[in-house]
Amino acid sequence: MNIRYFQKGFNYSQDGRGNRLVYHLQGCNMRCPRCANPEGLRPEGVLMVDRDWLTETCCPKGAVQNGALDRERCKACADMPCVNAMRQKGIRRSWAEASVEDIARECAGSAPMFFDGGGVTLTGGEVCMQLTAVKELLARLGGLGIHRAIETNGSLPRTAELMPLVDEWIMDFKHWDSAAHRAWLGVGNEGVLDTLAKVTAGHPDVLIRIPMMPGFND
Repeated sequence: MNIRYFQKGFNYSQDGRGNRLVYHLQGCNMRCPRCANPEGLRPEGVLMVDRDWLTETCCPKGAVQNGALDRERCKACADMPCVNAMRQKGIRRSWAEASVEDIARECAGSAPMFFDGGGVTLTGGEVCMQLTAVKELLARLGGLGIHRAIETNGSLPRTAELMPLVDEWIMDFKHWDSAAHRAWLGVGNEGVLDTLAKVTAGHPDVLIRIPMMPGFND
């Protein structure tokens, strides 16, 4: 089973305690204004460009003209040779993909860096968009004795299934009013409130964060 992620790297105390290896998983069910990681929203990902390397030779179908990528032409491209068959640096997918086994192996090899109570954090996007694979990975990390944290928006109905697999639970709560929540983010807050009630009643280590959005919840 594979997990799709758009970014990974070490971070200290921002996504859980201590020094942590953080995986940003592809795909999110919310559409927050000023999202910090818009390339991670669509489960299928997006095409990213490096303008220093973007030339007409990057696309054999002529989608690159005058230093720009014609994304409308890309939408109609079925085989995407630029990223599937060619060696070039101008166009790439927003995501990479790795098996649960390979990610667990990478985490185990990074254990010497998990100082000050650190470990591995899964964030997003939204981690529960890939719930089955995430559950398998968290179980493996627990078997390796690695501290596990997630950062979630809490809105998906099966989110609380992760509780026994998570050592540190980090969750956003963006607005108390469901109508405002839906109008701004695309989904109501009923699922968030349900998850919030479950984790605060049954998990020993919960951090609730309110990302401030001007004009919405400030």
